[in-house]
Amino acid sequence: MKRFPLIQVVLTTTLAAGIAAAIAMAYATSAQIEAMVDTQLTNRAEVYANSLLLEANVATDRRQIHRKVRMLGSHRDVLDLAVVGGDPLTVLGSTNQDWINLALHDVRGDWEKRFRLEDDLRAQHSLDVVRREFHYALPFSLTNLNDPELRSTPTRRVAGAVLVRLDPSDFLGRAKQQHRLLLFATMGTVFCLLAVLVATMMRHVILPMKSLRRRLGARVEGHGDRTPPLLPNQDMQSLGDTIWSLFDQAELSSDHMRAIVSCATDAIITIDEDGKVLLFNPGAEKMFLCPANQAVGLSLSRFIPPDLRSQHDNSMRAVADGRKPRILGFAREVMALRTDGSTFPCSLAVNAAIIRGNQCYVGILRDMTEDLRTRKELDEARQQAELGARAKASFLANMSHEIRTPLTAIIGYSEELESSAMTPSDRHDALQVIQRNGQHLMTIINDILDLSKIEAGSMGLETRATNVVEIAEEVRRMLSPRARAKGLALDLRLAQPLPSTILSDPTRIRQILLNLVGNAIKFTDRGSVTIEVSADYAAQLCRLSVKDTGIGISKDQIATLFQSFAQADSSISRKYGGTGLGLDISKRLAAMLGGDLKVTSAVGYGSTFVCSIATGPIEPSQSTVLPPQEERVRRTAPRLAGRVLVADDGIDNQRLIERILQVAGLEVEVVDNGAAAVERVLQAASSQPFDAILMDMQMPVMDGIEATKTLRGHGYSGPIIALTANVLPEDRARCAEAGCSGFATKPIDRTHLYEALGAALTKR
Repeated sequence: MKRFPLIQVVLTTTLAAGIAAAIAMAYATSAQIEAMVDTQLTNRAEVYANSLLLEANVATDRRQIHRKVRMLGSHRDVLDLAVVGGDPLTVLGSTNQDWINLALHDVRGDWEKRFRLEDDLRAQHSLDVVRREFHYALPFSLTNLNDPELRSTPTRRVAGAVLVRLDPSDFLGRAKQQHRLLLFATMGTVFCLLAVLVATMMRHVILPMKSLRRRLGARVEGHGDRTPPLLPNQDMQSLGDTIWSLFDQAELSSDHMRAIVSCATDAIITIDEDGKVLLFNPGAEKMFLCPANQAVGLSLSRFIPPDLRSQHDNSMRAVADGRKPRILGFAREVMALRTDGSTFPCSLAVNAAIIRGNQCYVGILRDMTEDLRTRKELDEARQQAELGARAKASFLANMSHEIRTPLTAIIGYSEELESSAMTPSDRHDALQVIQRNGQHLMTIINDILDLSKIEAGSMGLETRATNVVEIAEEVRRMLSPRARAKGLALDLRLAQPLPSTILSDPTRIRQILLNLVGNAIKFTDRGSVTIEVSADYAAQLCRLSVKDTGIGISKDQIATLFQSFAQADSSISRKYGGTGLGLDISKRLAAMLGGDLKVTSAVGYGSTFVCSIATGPIEPSQSTVLPPQEERVRRTAPRLAGRVLVADDGIDNQRLIERILQVAGLEVEVVDNGAAAVERVLQAASSQPFDAILMDMQMPVMDGIEATKTLRGHGYSGPIIALTANVLPEDRARCAEAGCSGFATKPIDRTHLYEALGAALTKR
């Protein structure tokens, strides 16, 4: 269908309307012209008729009527004049001389079709435009008795009539001339009005619409002004603002859609009914390694593995046939093909859409490679978590056994000490059992604390000059009694040359070596355990090897050997005991020290654990020898003097600490909470102030931290030694921040406690 510009439509419509109006006016005024001419002719005929009627009433004879008729008949518009009268009706006078004195019925042929003079005595007229004739009849009664022919009836009035036939041509010509002038004036007015209308339309509608279209076209091309156009009238301005606002919204929606499609990390592909690519977003370019300008126009099967293309074609045909297989409206996993030939799994969601009247299909694809890998990792993590949960359950059962076993010995032998039947030798043995099992409990607790500190990242290391040979010999001396009790030889070998010292943490080296040697002794029933110290100067590593002739470890058991809460076999924990934490802690400590812990083993032949430790820059000494063995000297309490306040809420700990301090010669006073300690210190400040305070950190009413802050706030400057079972670095920092001048741990190490008190009392 051909489309015309708006201006052409407006002009054509306006012109057609003007012509139609003129034609309608012409047809409407034609009847008016005839009516006007009829009226004018009637008036003209009445003048002639009345003049003849008057003449007929006063005439003395018919000649006088004849003269009047001839005079009036000389007018150019008169076709016929006749005066009829008498009984019977006779032509008294006429412009047609042949009619005079004739009876009416002899001449009435031209009049009878128009008038019934005998029956209807009233004025009648008829206009025949086609024949150019106007007939007029005016009936009357003759009263003139001068005519001899009428004297026979002197006593009655005689009917008569004046007949007039006029030519309407002049009247019609003048009327039509006036009509043409009026028509031309009217049409001119109409066309002027139409011109004004067209000009108004051009100014207020056409030109603003063209301006609006031009502005919108510029915006579509991307270089137009975005401010709304100014239009000449309020209505067009409202229309323009509305169109501009709609265009803004459409452009905003289009920009949002383009941004979404462009920024989407997923691939968005639009195809037509034939499977040709219409849209290929940047996500699809990255996913399929194909630029959009190359992908558009290709068949979608180009991105489908060859073995799946027939299935895709069948699905597309099913959709085209209206069968609609289950490919629309939901996501499914499919395989896709990149341009480099590689395939990958992806999630595909397809839906149908109508775009500019054409059926299209929009697909959103997401690469599932990472999702599947993550799913696999989650499955593996879940399996590991389940294994860890089982390991922890086993550990808790084992830990219950490990804790309850020494507690049984401690509680049992403590009850035996109350028996008066025990000999001094039996009491000594019972005390040894209690001390040994208490140390075992301490080892278990320390392992748990060390593991928690390592996992929390709060395990601190100190780096200083360390003699590894001395540490190895110390461990050998400490564990020799256990080895001798099982009939094992515990040897120390030095692979020369060795550095005199290394830069490391001696406490953690000792902890690792104690764990390794202790395990070797535990799992060896016959033979020997050998500690070997060597150095790799090029790699700046010191190696501590522990070799035993014990039960050995299988390859499968080695895989879980260094996991938390795990042992090589559950039967091992039942037979040999242990928490399963030692090797895990040792391996983590070795890593923190810049090395590693590895194991080689053969079932039934023994195992070798090798711990490597970073040394820093080292040089071999001339000779490295074992330090001389020292006999264990029983430590005695030092002699101290002073007045000490002990704040602790446990009655047993109060008695123990009081006894330990009194043995050293100190005067001791005990309170059971921080508030009481503050009150007692402030009371004694004016008479006998305390020389030192042992402050437990966790107490009811007021804890040690708050009590220390309160005392420092009241001006107490004496030493306050924190006494706590919390041994983490942040615990020490909190105590120091509160104002503590020293730190002692629970369980109480008497030597360390005496040293802390001695240093505090010396500085007072």
